[in-house]
Amino acid sequence: RLGCCPGGCQGKPSCDAREMGLFQALREEHLKAWHPLVSQPGNGVWAPACIDHTMTWSHWTDTAWEVGGETMASAVQKWL
Repeated sequence: RLGCCPGGCQGKPSCDAREMGLFQALREEHLKAWHPLVSQPGNGVWAPACIDHTMTWSHWTDTAWEVGGETMASAVQKWL
């Protein structure tokens, strides 16, 4: 659990470089863990807790975070 804020929070100190590295590594761990499921046609993962609590303060439409050619915003739009 981070005792810091990766961006845009109030009430917690900003993360240092080491803490930000840990925070960013969490995304990679999620991708690895979900790969067996999402690599099969027709499958996917919707993880609102990740979006809400960890990842997306500035990546909702970031193409560097695309999975399967979809940003988080475009995937949710299609899902809705």
